[in-house]
Amino acid sequence: MFLRLVVKSIIYRRGRAGVAVLALLVGAGMASAMLSVYYDANQKMTRELRAYGANIMVTAKEQGDQIDQAVLAGIRTSHSSSEIVAAAPYLYLVANARVASPKARPATLVLAGADFEQIKKVSPWWQVEGSWVDASDDRGCMIGVNAAHELGVALDQQIRIENRDIEAADTLSAANIFRVRGIVTTGSEEDDQIFAPLNAVQNLAATPDKISAVAVSVVGTVDQVEALALAIANQYEGVEAKPIRQIAQNEGAILAKLKLMMILVTVLVLAGAVLSVATTLAELVIERRLEIGTMKALGAHDSRLFSLFLTELAGLGLLGGILGYGIGLVLAQFIGHSLFNQPVSPRITVLLLVILLSISTALLSGLIPIRRMREIKPAVILKGD
Repeated sequence: MFLRLVVKSIIYRRGRAGVAVLALLVGAGMASAMLSVYYDANQKMTRELRAYGANIMVTAKEQGDQIDQAVLAGIRTSHSSSEIVAAAPYLYLVANARVASPKARPATLVLAGADFEQIKKVSPWWQVEGSWVDASDDRGCMIGVNAAHELGVALDQQIRIENRDIEAADTLSAANIFRVRGIVTTGSEEDDQIFAPLNAVQNLAATPDKISAVAVSVVGTVDQVEALALAIANQYEGVEAKPIRQIAQNEGAILAKLKLMMILVTVLVLAGAVLSVATTLAELVIERRLEIGTMKALGAHDSRLFSLFLTELAGLGLLGGILGYGIGLVLAQFIGHSLFNQPVSPRITVLLLVILLSISTALLSGLIPIRRMREIKPAVILKGD
């Protein structure tokens, strides 16, 4: 009987109920969109920010020392709470370089042995004229724009690189001929360097299985990045891993501001929904004065009337929450593609939160109308009937 009264009351006054559901739907829809993006923001935003470079640098503790290449394999297979996007090894060597011609003047430059496939992921902002060195090309190299200008070298030309610390007479280990595949512009120190395949530089330096540093790009919160750096430093002797704090902290600040903005927007929209529903319900109580007065005259207690009214509100809140979640999920996909170029994953947690928020909003909106119901006197309302 109680539920029949609730259902019939909503159906009979479907106009007013529809306005209330619409207001709840708007609030729930916005909450659904913001919460869906909120839960995905950490992973998707930090992944998007990986375009700005590595956020952990792994080096030897002692300046000038090198680390075993086995450390690189350990980092790449690390089972951490964060996701490792890439780990780019570097082996730095001071070398003499010149165009492969007897009359060319040599210049002393920094030669970096590198894994070009990993650099693409760690440093996707590099501007490359020409092409990247293919993984199968052990005689190709890339050169910074400033270094290319200093050597007077162009694309597809050959350059001779000599290890400055090894006697030139040892031709097998002292010199290598590379062909320039690409000219790099970064606006940083890379513009003054030459990049060649890691194995070739290890041979040139006579340091097999050694590297100077590993640049690690990690998807995770600031705490996760710092935890991974600490784990790497503790796992390998003679190695230190330092978060690049400027990048990590900026990522954290951006995420915090984004989340704060989403929370504020959700609160403001829900506040608007409360006011809209409260106004609609207040008018609904005025319309139902005769019905309420009659029920009181027949012996219905205020608590019974409140239960009936609150159940109606909860029903409207449930309907608005379910519909709002669906609409909000569609809106979240639009936001996800606009911000991250990726869809936002639906979550059962968001559905439950949105329904809870919608029902809570509906019940909160009924506080003032409930007070008006208590003030209704049967004798006054039914006078003359």
